[in-house]
Amino acid sequence: YSPTIFSEPQDLRIPFGAPVTFRCQARGNPRPSIGWRHNLEQDFTEAEALSSEEDNIAAGEFSFIATDGKQIGDYRCVAKNALGKDALSHSLFITGGIPPLILQPPGIRVVVAEGDTTRLPCRSSGYVESTEWKRGDRKVKGDRSEIFDNSSLLVRNVKRGDNGTYGCFLSNPWGENNTTVHLLVETPPRVKVSPSKATVVAGGNFSVQCEVRGDGYPMEISWLRLKDELKNSETISITRVDNVLHLVLHEIRTDDAGKYVCSAQNLAGNDEGIARILVNVPPQITSEKYVSGVEGSALTLPCEAVGVPTPTISWNVPSNDSRFTVFDNGSLLINPLSRRDIGMFRCSARNSVGVASKATAVDALYPAVIIRFPSESIVSVSGAVTIKCEAVGNPAPTYQIILPRVPFVEGITTFSEITSRLNEITIENAQVSIDGSLFVCVAQNKLGNDVGFMTLKVERDE
Repeated sequence: YSPTIFSEPQDLRIPFGAPVTFRCQARGNPRPSIGWRHNLEQDFTEAEALSSEEDNIAAGEFSFIATDGKQIGDYRCVAKNALGKDALSHSLFITGGIPPLILQPPGIRVVVAEGDTTRLPCRSSGYVESTEWKRGDRKVKGDRSEIFDNSSLLVRNVKRGDNGTYGCFLSNPWGENNTTVHLLVETPPRVKVSPSKATVVAGGNFSVQCEVRGDGYPMEISWLRLKDELKNSETISITRVDNVLHLVLHEIRTDDAGKYVCSAQNLAGNDEGIARILVNVPPQITSEKYVSGVEGSALTLPCEAVGVPTPTISWNVPSNDSRFTVFDNGSLLINPLSRRDIGMFRCSARNSVGVASKATAVDALYPAVIIRFPSESIVSVSGAVTIKCEAVGNPAPTYQIILPRVPFVEGITTFSEITSRLNEITIENAQVSIDGSLFVCVAQNKLGNDVGFMTLKVERDE
């Protein structure tokens, strides 16, 4: 016949750490075997057989120490033989246990890039009967989430909307405990630079800002030039307010022109924005203060100007005079040079940010030429006369007066007095003896000389 259990069911309340023993007796023919199942688990545990005087009675017991909350529950005694089986349930509750102990501080921060998979930890010790994750008042569930045996929460394909605070709730027969985890979902940064292009006058200041959009911590933002990160200095000021990085360049120079890169990076990615700066420079002129040439030849007056944009050069010369030509390099050609060109010529350079000018003194050189020296001069006997030799030339000419040699005449005791000073000849007490004398004036400079001849005539009184 099939087994029949005839022992009474046991409902035990055992202190934590105490021994537990379940007993079970059954009769059947053939003599049944006895085993145990815990909480309807499929694993079958053979009971320790106890001696019995009757051949058709089987007895067994199941013993252990109550040290784990997992041991709480139903214990089913199963008696079976070839003709059938019978079962009887017992119950166990362990008293004096403690709730799950959380091993991490609340508010742990987990940072993840959008689209990635992450795990929110919930570390604990002790018996955990159940784990539940909530976001606000809602239980976390769905195809993208999964709770593991260690109570951690796996979140797949993280979305921006998953950002927030999550609660981990642990419980066992003796109570419950909970903690929180903050999930921060980072999105790739998006950089906006303004202004993206600018023109600045040298010596001035320039300000540009880099605004970064995107969620993430930390968000690294920096300004770069030629791949080197810019730092605060006497001419550079960098300040950050939230996700906006300001760059100010002070006393801008020409070599500050170029490309400036704002770089932003977080766990989810990176982005860059570019500001291009053009530095304008007012014109600056390099020219000669003094230029000279020989009259009749060609003379070039240089005028070099630098600036950004490239300045245009002009000269204050008549536009309708074919003798003047302005070349592309800014120089002025005077051909032929005339003495009437002697004076100041002004070169002007102009661009969109300023005007500059410089004057050049022009000198025309020409050889000495006598313009006034009479070929004949008349003086009365015993009279006086002064004759002047005048010449023009550049450089100013020098003079040489050549006086005649007066012959000695026997019996004449009165002589003429002839003197010269620079370009003047003075004759006093003129005597007949010097009548017909030839006086020579020589005017000269480094370019040439001129010679004048004068004959003196002494008239006798009637």
